[in-house]
Amino acid sequence: MDCCVINAQLNILVRTQKEHLLPLQWIMTDKEFTDKFNELKPTHLTAREIAGELGVSRTTILRWMHGKSAPHRFMREIVLSYLEEKQND
Repeated sequence: MDCCVINAQLNILVRTQKEHLLPLQWIMTDKEFTDKFNELKPTHLTAREIAGELGVSRTTILRWMHGKSAPHRFMREIVLSYLEEKQND
């Protein structure tokens, strides 16, 4: 999944959020994201490889892994979907 696809998916999610006013429980917390990220992170991929595919820095991935930060709320499902896809590779 390249950056263009991720950006397109993010645009769809933002539009959906604005048009349909999705409930807040649909959006996960930072802690839930970190837990799910670490659960789904494929062992065969390094933080650098994940960062390159998602268009962020390696440091950002490490922050997500350690719960120091999390991506924007609308981006979280896309990141986790990417990790799920990579688990099956």
